[in-house]
Amino acid sequence: PIAGSLNLRDAERADALVRDANCPWVCVRPAALGDGAGKGKYLATEATGASFAMLPYLRVLDLASNQVTGTTPAAICELSRLEIFEVRSNSMRGGIPSCLGNCTALTKIDYSYNTLSGPIPATLCELPALAYLELQTTSGLTGTIPECFGGPKQPDLVALALEDNQLTGPIPSSMCNATG
Repeated sequence: PIAGSLNLRDAERADALVRDANCPWVCVRPAALGDGAGKGKYLATEATGASFAMLPYLRVLDLASNQVTGTTPAAICELSRLEIFEVRSNSMRGGIPSCLGNCTALTKIDYSYNTLSGPIPATLCELPALAYLELQTTSGLTGTIPECFGGPKQPDLVALALEDNQLTGPIPSSMCNATG
């Protein structure tokens, strides 16, 4: 589980679930949960599958710059309507869960400025709406860039940020086919 991750029992508070012009559907934003200084007082130490099941309509999970530590819980992959998953500028570690490829509504994944390890899961190529995959400055990503990025299954991919990692091999030829 993510230490410092959102405790969705606290998210039942009216100020934790917000609707505004920048987020026209249900979103979780740490600023709405915090103490006014960007520090999330209402962020707990555990996120469970049962907790995420309480938000089946969640479309935006933005925990950027919120001192989140630990690994990504597999429960994130249960959010079938999730469109934006943003955890940049935290202290996340471990690999990118391959089950994120099951979240077919995702348009943006941003793990930038964390300490990730392992390969980029090829299952992310199964995300037809993915437009932004931002994995820069995670320092520990290894292996090659999956050949399928930007191919026919991802016509809307417009940004693939991978700098400052330990990736090897050529840029996939499928990137030449991206039309986004």
